[in-house]
Amino acid sequence: MVRSGHLPTTIERSYWRDADYASDAARLEALGYAVASEAENDPYVTASVPPDVGGVQGQPGRTIRRRVPIIHVIYERRPASA
Repeated sequence: MVRSGHLPTTIERSYWRDADYASDAARLEALGYAVASEAENDPYVTASVPPDVGGVQGQPGRTIRRRVPIIHVIYERRPASA
């Protein structure tokens, strides 16, 4: 982005780790971006699968657990000061 000279007005990012968010936020702040929106969630989501999915009858249902990004951020570019 910096080399091309094209900096978008807004950037949406998702982070898997707090350390990635911290380093990215510092770099984007240096480019003139500020956090406009931030949301955190649990690192895992779960879903229950009914017992009759997949054509197998008589099998118990199961729970599926998946890891997801924990931080979702929208950055907005601040206007350049004169």
